[in-house]
Amino acid sequence: NAAKLNESKLAEKYEGEIRQKVEYIGDLESKLSATKNVNAVLRSEKAELFKQRDDALGQNQQLNEQLIERYTNIPSLVQTVAAQENKIENYEGHYREILKLALKLTGKRLKKFVRRRRSS
Repeated sequence: NAAKLNESKLAEKYEGEIRQKVEYIGDLESKLSATKNVNAVLRSEKAELFKQRDDALGQNQQLNEQLIERYTNIPSLVQTVAAQENKIENYEGHYREILKLALKLTGKRLKKFVRRRRSS
């Protein structure tokens, strides 16, 4: 009887300790699961941030190439504008010459007309 009582006390004691260990292991497994979930979320966020960074770098590279292309085109555009301005100046000069000649011709015709009127 005493042995059974002693055995019963020991069994109760060890079962209590086993329950505590099982609960502790359960808590640890729960924490591990939560940590794995957090880790998965962080990995996903990290991947998204790397993607955003890579996209931004790509856009930055594109913008740099556009800037280089535009700066490269500036001298050509300056030459084109200068050539067009020269053409305009030539046209304006020719136009003034034509106006002067037209004015001279009109003056001559007027004088001729006036002479005819006076002589008739």
